[in-house]
Amino acid sequence: VSDLMSDRVLQIPTTGSYGSPTMELETLLSNPRVENYENEAASASSVRQAIQFARYRGHKGKVNCVGASEEVDFIISGGEDSTMRVWRFVPERQAYDLESCLLVGDRGANMDLESGTLLRAITNERYSRGNEEARGVTAVAHAGSRTDYLIPGATVTVENDAEFIRDELDYLSDVEWVEEMDDMLGKDYPILSVDDTKETVILFREDGLAPVELPKVCVNALEKPPYRDGPFIAGTSDGDVAVLCLRSEEAEQVSSFPGLHSAVVNDLCVIRCADLLQFIVVTASDDGESAMIDLTCKEVQLGEDDGKSLSLKLVSAQVREQDGRPIRVQHETEDGLPQPVLKVRPIGESIDGVSFATLCADGVSLWTSQGDFLMKLTLPKRSLVYDPFKRQDVLRDIESACYNSLSIVNKDTGSLLFVATDACVGVWYVDDGMVTGTSGLDKSERKAAWQKALDTYQEQKKCIKPITVYFEAGSKVDVDQSGADTVFAVDVRQEFTCTVWSLRGANPEYLAVEPPSPANTLVMPGREKIMLEMLHTSKVCDSRVFEDPEGDGDEADKGGAGGPALVVGLQDGSVMLWDLEGADKGQIYAQMRSLSVYEILLPIVLLLVSSVQVLSYAFGPAIPWNEEVHRPAVQMQKIALFDWWSCEFAISREAIFWPQITATIIAMSVSIFVAVTGAHENLEIAMRYLQNSASFKWEESQDTCIPMYHILLRFLKIQLFFVTLLASVVNTVLVVPMTQAVANAFDCVPSTASGDESEQLLSSAELLASHASQFCIFSQQACRLASAPTVECYRGDHLKLVMVLGIIAPVALFLCIPYAASGGDSAYMPRSTIYDFKFWRQDNMWRKAAQRKATVLSMSFLHPHPGNFFGSQIMDLFVKVSLPLITTETTRFPVVQMALVTAVSLISLTYSALYPPFLERKYLWSVRILKTFTTCVMATGLLTVFWNDKTAVLPTILLACICALTCAGLLYTLWSEALSPIRARLHVAACRAKNGLE
Repeated sequence: VSDLMSDRVLQIPTTGSYGSPTMELETLLSNPRVENYENEAASASSVRQAIQFARYRGHKGKVNCVGASEEVDFIISGGEDSTMRVWRFVPERQAYDLESCLLVGDRGANMDLESGTLLRAITNERYSRGNEEARGVTAVAHAGSRTDYLIPGATVTVENDAEFIRDELDYLSDVEWVEEMDDMLGKDYPILSVDDTKETVILFREDGLAPVELPKVCVNALEKPPYRDGPFIAGTSDGDVAVLCLRSEEAEQVSSFPGLHSAVVNDLCVIRCADLLQFIVVTASDDGESAMIDLTCKEVQLGEDDGKSLSLKLVSAQVREQDGRPIRVQHETEDGLPQPVLKVRPIGESIDGVSFATLCADGVSLWTSQGDFLMKLTLPKRSLVYDPFKRQDVLRDIESACYNSLSIVNKDTGSLLFVATDACVGVWYVDDGMVTGTSGLDKSERKAAWQKALDTYQEQKKCIKPITVYFEAGSKVDVDQSGADTVFAVDVRQEFTCTVWSLRGANPEYLAVEPPSPANTLVMPGREKIMLEMLHTSKVCDSRVFEDPEGDGDEADKGGAGGPALVVGLQDGSVMLWDLEGADKGQIYAQMRSLSVYEILLPIVLLLVSSVQVLSYAFGPAIPWNEEVHRPAVQMQKIALFDWWSCEFAISREAIFWPQITATIIAMSVSIFVAVTGAHENLEIAMRYLQNSASFKWEESQDTCIPMYHILLRFLKIQLFFVTLLASVVNTVLVVPMTQAVANAFDCVPSTASGDESEQLLSSAELLASHASQFCIFSQQACRLASAPTVECYRGDHLKLVMVLGIIAPVALFLCIPYAASGGDSAYMPRSTIYDFKFWRQDNMWRKAAQRKATVLSMSFLHPHPGNFFGSQIMDLFVKVSLPLITTETTRFPVVQMALVTAVSLISLTYSALYPPFLERKYLWSVRILKTFTTCVMATGLLTVFWNDKTAVLPTILLACICALTCAGLLYTLWSEALSPIRARLHVAACRAKNGLE
């Protein structure tokens, strides 16, 4: 590290006997050796840099752990590439993008910064990976708090529960209940003063009434206090811990604790202290110890936003000590050997009682904030469960198994502690730092019962029994954090599937009496039901449940889940955010990963192909262009409409028409089948079912010559690829040629007859002037197809063709609307979404699917405008469908044809000007210039029709000028318009070298 910071001096303060508890590092980007990268990232004027950043912003290798801030504005992920990546929600994009990257471990010390772009160098380094062995960053956490609303002058609301207030007043010797308090229940009063010693507030009353003193817990804020994001913490497989603090317009700060543990750090948790500016970080390590780190922060203003944009700046970070020695929470087996600590979670905000819990293979240990051991909780040998066959509760044996999951739900009325094994999940109730096993006692009774339970445990080693046990098998169990009760739990089953199962026995809103605790609304064991299954294409490595307030109510247009959200880290390096509530329940609403070359190039290719297809209708057969312009334009039109065989081979038009219309019918029929049956969803279910099967896992562990299940999985993946590709192509680039083929099938012209002999076809000039399909339908005169002169209209095979197209074409066009709105991506169009066809409503599922498509993944400079994406896609579809129909049915009226075509193009251009389809000005103006070019060319075609002279030079000169101006405009836009700056920064934490502290 000293070599990297060539001209900087690292100051390593020492504290007590621990030696080097912290190491303050200036951000690596301030180093002159990487100053060029800093300048490039700040300006981001190069498309190459933006593409490079998008391709390498995600993890290389699997994601070991995930976390999030309280309001899910930041997502944290730690990977085996030894980095902790902080992803920030960008409101204008309604998507997450990389905010910061912290490199921790030996690889940070040995990184060669001169080998190209820094971020690329990090992600491109190859690391060896053991079988299921955790490497790199293995634990992440976030520290943050809300502002203190209990300050003099603030207005608060008194609790509306008199018994609750009486219960709290019993613990205050000098404050008693008075009759005047009955009139204060549920009303608002300003705070006169605050007594932090007694934890009380004095409320001011008008009309000369005496002030009233109440405990702090008996008053509530009128509005939810703003949340302040603080430091981010990372733990590594080498036993190191690093703290990263992000601050606006100041240098970032990294505090490192190298060698804090001698083994892998499995988990981290953050405990908020009473003053809301101090935190305690508790670690869980394989060396059998839990260390404690004190973080001290101060509030800082991030901008001039009326004091609402607040953050916490890290002031100091030190290992917690007692009597001059660092506090080490020891975990040992009955034989006195160190026992690995798997999980650690905070419980409530009690100072004297239970503050956090740690999970080992043999149970859960409860600890105070000072590291004092209280009790170990274990599951009983038997528990009651409802038997649906006997319709009664029966005793069921609990199999002995290792504990694997720990989750805490902290509510205003108490906390629930969930402990899971491979066979079941036990639940304990915790309130005011006490585990009593029941919620029907007042505070004094709970305190007496808790003390009795502690004495019993010290004497007999008998712990408190859980309030209930659910026989649900899974790992990585986490629980709903929203609302007043607990609605569901989430676990990982068979590695690829996250399962949501119900915990709510009754909705508190429908009860006559408000439940005193979240334990009162839990469902009876045996009556829980699976609510949802979320399937992944890669193995789930970690998952956590958080509450995302954005995206609901007044913030519905801001993106987000609008309720509980599931953060999932996958083995392929991706981080997923799932919506767990509302109409979008069970759908991915955010991804954090790198972009592939395919994902970057595909939108650009589709834009160019669509532009050429639309532009080709300015050079139709009815437009008298100069021969030098007309000939290449016709060739361009045939290629753009995938009709290139007619210009390469001298074959009859009939030989082209029937294969073309047959292929169109097949494509439309398959797309209808895929949409109606939900083929995309069914293939994903089949893939997960195959991967979860015992035979598939057996093949993975054996070196078989012909792995049949793996071959079958590859076959299903190929099918899924083709289904996705078909939905994408049919609803994007093939819309124009398919509409043109359908229009040609109805484009009939009259034919002449000579007595009883065979009919004589019209000449080319007469054919051009006699397009009148409606005339052929309502008259007895024989008609022929204009695109296939030997095919007689509305007779024989053509009549059958018209009947088939009359049924298939409208259905395919209707189903094309939602798919086109989501960019042709079938993953965003489940079968249930298709039937919500009222797209003019703001809560329409098609609109929401389009917005999810626009915001699920940050697309760098290609990112669409979330609010305008649906309308832009529908407008593009309108242009692609209307142009073939107009040009085919108005061939006999060239002026009308070009006027309508120009009007359609002008409408599209106006819509893009009023409702920008993209956010980045460089790409947005490039699209607008292409649309302007198309409109001007079509207007020139209209002028050519009025001129009506194929030898005229003026239209050709105008066309050349338009092309030259368009090229100049594109070059100017690409050169002058700068992309948005890349916000991501790289930091390096101090690490241990092989020979000691470096």
